[in-house]
Amino acid sequence: RRRGTSGCSPGPVKRVRSVLFGVMSVTRDGGRAAEQMRHVFVKTGVISQASGSAYVEFDKTKVMCGVYGPRQGGKTGSATNDKGKLDVDVKLATFATPGARGKIGQGDAEREFAALLHRALEGAVLLETFPKTSVDVYVTVLEAAGAELPAAVAAATAALANAGVAMRDLVSACSVARRPSGGGEGKNQKQPHGVLLLDPTTSEERNADGAVTVAHMSTVGEATQVVATGSWDADGLDEAIQLAVSGCARVDQALRLVLRRGGEETAR
Repeated sequence: RRRGTSGCSPGPVKRVRSVLFGVMSVTRDGGRAAEQMRHVFVKTGVISQASGSAYVEFDKTKVMCGVYGPRQGGKTGSATNDKGKLDVDVKLATFATPGARGKIGQGDAEREFAALLHRALEGAVLLETFPKTSVDVYVTVLEAAGAELPAAVAAATAALANAGVAMRDLVSACSVARRPSGGGEGKNQKQPHGVLLLDPTTSEERNADGAVTVAHMSTVGEATQVVATGSWDADGLDEAIQLAVSGCARVDQALRLVLRRGGEETAR
């Protein structure tokens, strides 16, 4: 069994199976089925001063991203003659979540968020195409209502593409939360690992006993990042990853549509 938080090595992901532990019998707040995404909205070109920018909504979760560069130096100055540097900065707006947030705690959350976002993106960005320079990615979480990291990955990917930064593929991400068994899901629910919920809200994340977030390149068919929390056995983790990848494909579709059309796109 796997416990705690872990990041798995990037690599190919198996094709998603069509039957996922009887999730069709589960109904969630707002009437969504367990495997149903929230409303997704994407718009590019929202910051005029940036090289590229994007705004993304996963229903009430709202994220904006500005990309600057390639430019000399950057925040870390660690670009090399052979490769450029990708810098990622994340800010949580003071109004993003209800309740007061301490400055120290918010800083810790932002740094952890930025590290996760950086790892999700770095496997896709072709750093060798901008040697000696850096590309700076600035993300602001405007409203946090669940699955903030996947929304940030979508916004950053759209902004990088809008800026013309070369990538192996677009990166999309999606989270799955596991609702503990015994929650009254009904006689048809036989999932021994709990109920898997795609694209969870904040309340679903809070009540989960495990979660998985996958960042995935849909055309290449590889994951750039897999992060799991809680205790999982091999079968349960595999099902959660496959369900997350199916959500990634839906986000990827919305990203490609908006980038082709050069405006905004909605996916359900």
